[in-house]
Amino acid sequence: MATSGPCSGSPRRWSRRWNSCAMGATPTCSVSANRSGKGVGMVIPTLLTWRHSVMVNDPKGEAYALSAGFRQAAGQDIIKFEPAGTDGTGARWNPLEEIRIFTLHDVADAQMIMTMACDPKGKGLDDYFDKAGYEFLTAVALHVRYTSPAGSLAAAANFLGDPNWDSDKQMYTEMMQATHDPEGKMGWKDTFGKPTKTHPMIANAAKTMLNKEDKDRSGVLSTAKSLLSLYLDPIVANNTNRSDFLVRDLMTGKKPVSLYYVVNSDDMERLTPLTRLFYAIFIRRNASEMEFENGRSKANYTHPLLMIIDEAASLQKLPILQEALGYVAGYGIRMFFLVQDIIQIEELYGDKQSFDSGAETRIAYAPNKIETAEKLARMSGKTTVTEDSASSSRDVIGLRSGNVSIGLNKTARDLITADEFLVLHDQDMIVFVKGQPPIYGRKAFYYENPTLQARAAIAPPKASTRLRGAAAAEQAAAEVEDDSLEIQEAAPETPRDKWAAGREAMRERIASVALPPSSSEGAGRDAPTTGASSAAKPDAAGATKPRSRYAAAVQTMTAEERRQVEEMVASVGMVNKVIAVSAF
Repeated sequence: MATSGPCSGSPRRWSRRWNSCAMGATPTCSVSANRSGKGVGMVIPTLLTWRHSVMVNDPKGEAYALSAGFRQAAGQDIIKFEPAGTDGTGARWNPLEEIRIFTLHDVADAQMIMTMACDPKGKGLDDYFDKAGYEFLTAVALHVRYTSPAGSLAAAANFLGDPNWDSDKQMYTEMMQATHDPEGKMGWKDTFGKPTKTHPMIANAAKTMLNKEDKDRSGVLSTAKSLLSLYLDPIVANNTNRSDFLVRDLMTGKKPVSLYYVVNSDDMERLTPLTRLFYAIFIRRNASEMEFENGRSKANYTHPLLMIIDEAASLQKLPILQEALGYVAGYGIRMFFLVQDIIQIEELYGDKQSFDSGAETRIAYAPNKIETAEKLARMSGKTTVTEDSASSSRDVIGLRSGNVSIGLNKTARDLITADEFLVLHDQDMIVFVKGQPPIYGRKAFYYENPTLQARAAIAPPKASTRLRGAAAAEQAAAEVEDDSLEIQEAAPETPRDKWAAGREAMRERIASVALPPSSSEGAGRDAPTTGASSAAKPDAAGATKPRSRYAAAVQTMTAEERRQVEEMVASVGMVNKVIAVSAF
C-alpha cells in the first residue's frame, strides 16, 4: 500500500490506465450518481492502496467484503461496527464510554452525545419539550455512566421506563441522592457550597424535573423516552452496551486501524441518530487538542487517518462535518466524501454554504439532474473556439464578382456544457483541482487492475479485532494459545510469511554467488528489472557477465523458482517484479 490519497482514475490523454490519487491533506469530494461505479472506481481502489488508518461509511458492506482481508494481511487491526448486525463478526461500541468521567469534560461530552440523540434530522431543538428532554437526558446519561460500569444508552432508556418505580418522582429523588463520586476526588459542592458526592449537574436537573407541574413533567419524560426508543431494540442495545474500541484508538493505537461503519439500507433511516452521533464523537475526539513545540504544531497522533464518507447526504445536516473540512487536516485527518448530486447537499446546507465548497479536489461523473450538470458546467469555465469564415461581395447587377475576404472568428463557449455533462461517457469523468484547469479523465475500476483484484480476493476476517475490555483480553489470550499450538498444527502460510522467508533465502543466495574478477558487485545498488538487459551484459567475447551478485543470483534461478516469483507478483500484489524477486 503506497498511495497518498483517494484514488480517482487516469488522465484521458494516456493510453495506459493508471490510478491518479489526490495529493496532500485537502478534502476530496466526489459527485457521482447512483450505480455509476463510485464504489468500484474510487472507494475500493483507495482502500486497497491507502496504508494508514481509515474510517469508512460502508452502507452496503461492500467495502468491508473487498478490502478488509487485504488490510488485515497488511498488518492492520480490522473493526466492523454494524449496529444492526447479528452475525457476531462486528465489534461493539458504547457511546457513553466516550464520556470522560471524573474529569471536567464529562458534562460537555454528555451534552454532545445528547445533542445528536435528540436532534436526529439536524434541524435544531426549537420545541420546548425537545429542549427540556435534551437537558434531562444529559443528566440521565451522566447518572447511568457514573453509577454503572455497563452504563449505556440502552441502560438509560431502561432507567427511564423501569416498571419498578412507584412514580417518576422516585426516580428523580434517586438521581438527587445517588453517590457518583464515592471517594470525593472531584471536590463537588452543592448549591450551598457544602461538599457532596452527588454530581451537581445531575442533582440540579433532577430537582428541576421535580419542580415542574405534573403535566409538564409528564410531557418532558415522554419526550425523553421517545428520543431513546431506538436503544430498546435488543440488537442495537447489544451492539452498544460496551466498547471493544474507542474512536481515538484509530489514530493512537500500536497499529493502524481500519474501521468500517456498516448500515444496510433497510436500517439507515432509523439508525440515523446513532450514525450522526458516531461521526460527531469521532471528529470531536480526534480533532480537539493540538500540541505545540518550538513555535510549531506537533502531531498528537501515531497514525494519519482517512475518512471515507459514502452517501454523505444520508447523515442529514451535520454542521460539525461541514466545519471539519476546514480544520481536520491539521490533526492528521483527510476527508473523502461522496454524494449523488450537488443539489442534494445544497438542500441540507444551503447554496451559499454548500458542503462541497470546502473540498479542493472534486471528481464528477455523469450526473442525473440538470441542476447538478449546470453547476458542474459553470465550474468547468470557458474555452475559446476558432472558426474559419469567408465572405464575398458582387456588384449591384451581380454580373461581376467582387471582393472575397477570409478570416478567423474566435468565440467563447463553455468548456463542457450541461448537456454534454449529462451524456458524459460511462467510462469518463472530470476532475477539478484548486488552481488547476479541469482534467478530463477515465475511470479506473479495481477489477481491471490485476494487483488490486488479487488484493480484493482475500477473504475478510471472521471477527473484528477487540481493542478494549474483556473481549480484547480474551482475544489476546486466544492468539497466544494459537501460537502455542503452532508446532502441533502448522498454520497455513500467509503471503507475509512467504515474503519474509523468501527474502532471507534470496539474501543467502546472493551472498554465496561468486562473481568473475572483471565484474562489479554493484554494492548498494538495486537492479531495475529481472530481464537479461539489466541482469547481465555481454562482454567483447560475447560472454554474458552479470553486473552484480544480485543479477548473478537471478541468473541461477530455475524455471520453477521463476514461476514462484511470478505467483508472488500476482498474490502479494507487487508492481515491480524486482521487489518480488528480492523477496524470494
